[in-house]
Amino acid sequence: MAAFIGSPAMNLVEAELADGILSFAGYRVPVQGPQGTFVVGIRPEAFQDAAFADPSLPQIDVTVEVVEELGAETHDIFPVDAAPVDVSGAREQDEEEVMIGEARTHFTARVDPQTSARPGMPLRLSVDPARFHYFDPDTGDRFAGTAAPALARA
Repeated sequence: MAAFIGSPAMNLVEAELADGILSFAGYRVPVQGPQGTFVVGIRPEAFQDAAFADPSLPQIDVTVEVVEELGAETHDIFPVDAAPVDVSGAREQDEEEVMIGEARTHFTARVDPQTSARPGMPLRLSVDPARFHYFDPDTGDRFAGTAAPALARA
């Protein structure tokens, strides 16, 4: 899976698409595509503090645990209600493992440095479903295109 390319790494979570709603980690986001179960990858830049984003994008509410202020951007790290995705079978031998024994999954959002995010506080994030990536949960292979996979299993 492509979680190992880029820094910060892609956020990965098991997801299900049914009736035009992608469900993952307790969140529900409208997405066009066939029904099925797969791993969705969300790069940190697919998120934005809702105060600075297109208001037509879906929004999710999170509680930020860590705020990394990096000058031109800020990384907001927040827990999600999902088990970590095991990418060990999809990793090349020389790649470093992303998660080391974590019981909780954490996502990273790359947001505008003017964000109001503070550790321990709630934050509303916009998320762009057109920037989601979809992977076969068994092989780790990426489905072609950015639309939900036509090969997803129900």
